[in-house]
Parts: sequence; C-alpha cells; structure tokens
Amino acid sequence: MDELVLCSIDGAIATLTLNRPGKLNALTADVFDRLRARRLSAAEAADIGLVDHCAPDAELDGYVAELTARIAANSPGSNRIYKALYANTRSMDRAAALRAETEMTFGFPDDAATRLAGGTRG
Repeated sequence: MDELVLCSIDGAIATLTLNRPGKLNALTADVFDRLRARRLSAAEAADIGLVDHCAPDAELDGYVAELTARIAANSPGSNRIYKALYANTRSMDRAAALRAETEMTFGFPDDAATRLAGGTRG
C-alpha cells in the first residue's frame, strides 16, 4: 500500500484508511483497485516477497516432493524449533523475523551435538 491508502495492523485486524482529504476521500477506480483483492502473477508475488519460490505447473509436484523430503530429513527436535520460530515470528516483517532466527531464541534440539558430530544436517 502507498500513501493513498493507509494500513494499520493490530494483531489479526488490518484497518485501511483512505488518505485523500483534499479530494474528500473520494473512492475512484484507482483507489478501488488498491483496496480490492486481485490475483498476482508469479513475478509480482516474488517481487513483493509474498513467495520465496515459483515453479511451473509441470514441475510443481517434483518441487513439493523435494521440499518435503528436505523437511522430513530434519530431526524431530529441529522441526519442533522451526515450527515454534515460524509461529512466533509470523506477525513480524521479514527483517525482524530473520533477526529473531539468528538469535536462536528457541535453543537447539536435543540431538544437535550428535547430528553435528556426525556431519548430518537438521
């Protein structure tokens, strides 16, 4: 959103406010387009940080299988920590969430020393 439409977020509630006092906050086609939901192309979604990866339809199943295999290869302790991290940072902007991740506020899984000594990831 830009200055034409202001957005404030309080928990799970977002409030949109028209910011055109000089125009008596008239609802024009341009303003309406900014307020209503619309489909984004994959490129637009990637540009605004909505997605981290786009895959063509023909490659989607393979990508999902590879991603789930990588997740399943992690230890249960690692997956527990990742889930807690995601749950506790989902309301943060990306920069704040990445800072929270680097602080390791959720500790290490019980098997971290064993896995690191053995050269396995997770």
